[in-house]
Amino acid sequence: MLKDWYIYNHALLSKAEPHENPNLEELNTVGLKFMLKNKIILARWTSDWNTAKETGFWYVIKDDQFDINLLKAKRRYEINKGLKNFDTREINLLDEKGEIARINKAAFDAYPIKYRPKFIEAEFEAEIIELNSFYKAIGAFEKSTGLLQGYILYRKSDKVLYFDVLKTNPACEKDGINAALVAGLLYESGNFINEKGYILDGAKSIYHETNFQAYLEKYFGFKRVNCVLHIKYNPLVYFLVKSVYPFRAAFYKSNNRLACKVAAILKMEEIRRTYKQEDWLHMQRTLLSIIIPCYNSAETVISYLNKVSYSNSNEIQFVIIDDCSTNDSYKQLLEYKDSSELDIKVIKNEYNRGPGQSRNICIQKSTGEYLMFLDADDELQETFFDRIMPILAQKTMDCIIFDMQIIKGNNKTSMSMFFNGNSEEYPSKNETIVFVRGSTCGKIYKSKIIKDNGIAFLDQKRNEDMPFTKLAISHCEKIMHIAEPLYLYIQGENSLMHNKRLTNKVNAQNAFNEVANKMDATYSAELEALFLFEYVYSTGLTALGEYGIKEWKKYIDDTKKVFRINLENKYFKQYSLRIRIITKLIVKKQYCIVKLICFLQNMVKKLRY
Repeated sequence: MLKDWYIYNHALLSKAEPHENPNLEELNTVGLKFMLKNKIILARWTSDWNTAKETGFWYVIKDDQFDINLLKAKRRYEINKGLKNFDTREINLLDEKGEIARINKAAFDAYPIKYRPKFIEAEFEAEIIELNSFYKAIGAFEKSTGLLQGYILYRKSDKVLYFDVLKTNPACEKDGINAALVAGLLYESGNFINEKGYILDGAKSIYHETNFQAYLEKYFGFKRVNCVLHIKYNPLVYFLVKSVYPFRAAFYKSNNRLACKVAAILKMEEIRRTYKQEDWLHMQRTLLSIIIPCYNSAETVISYLNKVSYSNSNEIQFVIIDDCSTNDSYKQLLEYKDSSELDIKVIKNEYNRGPGQSRNICIQKSTGEYLMFLDADDELQETFFDRIMPILAQKTMDCIIFDMQIIKGNNKTSMSMFFNGNSEEYPSKNETIVFVRGSTCGKIYKSKIIKDNGIAFLDQKRNEDMPFTKLAISHCEKIMHIAEPLYLYIQGENSLMHNKRLTNKVNAQNAFNEVANKMDATYSAELEALFLFEYVYSTGLTALGEYGIKEWKKYIDDTKKVFRINLENKYFKQYSLRIRIITKLIVKKQYCIVKLICFLQNMVKKLRY
């Protein structure tokens, strides 16, 4: 049995809300044997909810309040006529099942023969018993006779009110019964729209022609939400669809009941095929934007881009910003963009802004649903896109973190993106804030979270990334960690990330202050741990090379005044023994011992390389 899909009218449909992405991994387990056994013709789902493009397939929804006073006089008249002639109120399906059966029979009799469903009263009343278990109903009672002449069935989830059924006695339509029922539903559901989500009338009608959705748009302010239609066929059915598709016009014109059902499948196939055209591939929304600041390093950037190989490369956007290079990097990037099949956007700063401000510009220029950062001298593993893109396509994660491999000459060393070596697949937000490395490497964020919360890099050339990382993660609820070195961190002599001349204790101080001032006060324990590592430990070590013993001790005294020091902090206890020892020695102002430890540590590094 499938968990996230169900069978309806020989079709496999997703249980996901229309605005959510279905579980495609589960769908991929469905084979021919399963389809034949369950008489499944096809699986159908949608993606790219509310895309700005005309796709030929849509849902009709209402996500704002209904105010009759905003309508034109003629439309107000039609709705008021219905409300004058009918009382609408909630009904119990079981209490009214005989009347509902009468209404359905009258409605079905008015259908064109080619669309008319068979009506068997005994079977219908049995169906009413089942529907009563998960549907609520609103009935329209004729004021002159007191008879029930129409009804609506609806159900609610957390975000969606499904307006699934409206049936009326056709003889009452001239008296405005449809308007009365829809208005009754909108008045009933006003608070739901305010507090939760939207009313869904349904998807584009494929099987039979109807003007009802246009009526909802015109009179009640419903709107179309475009999306992309996807179909996975039973392989045997696809062979038939492919064979008869060239003759679809004949099926569209036929009045034969079976031919009309085939025509519905062919109409969906026609819509689906439009998305396979090259133009549509460029219209699709980008899934991942990769932001690359570049300063005199076009050759290394281009060298990496030449290695990028991914079958759905249209889902990836590279946003490269030239930070006022002194060589011809900008020209090289433009020429490469024009000749490459990759989606590349090249931007140029008018003056040198540094990596932080350059990334901020690219964030605003990017169009991907997710974004990440890549330094100009770094690369991604060959398996990166095959590993990451299917996860992003689900659009369920707010942040994805992956490990790195440090490459220095012929030496390659894997490093966890977490200081405490956390290998959990779904780490908690609180521990991630504290233990994830502050650099931009190895992290992907939902663009909406970054842009909506105004998260930006500081205007400085060192430690500008730590506050961005910590603040971004504080706004993420669903975090995933892939314990694989997918980021290649290449150490070169001229790399900005490894230029010790840029290390500055003021930068580190500014970085911590940015986090302390903007992070929610509920993260007090996390801030304590960040202060001990990002401020006391980091700037304490930096100050060793700048001050003599007296000035250094005075600096540590001043540091203690900035924020509370709690060496019993629960997170601090999870840092490495080396970090804990050095931090405690710094707090105790043990200048000579800290200096000796750093000297020995540097000697070990030199021997290693």
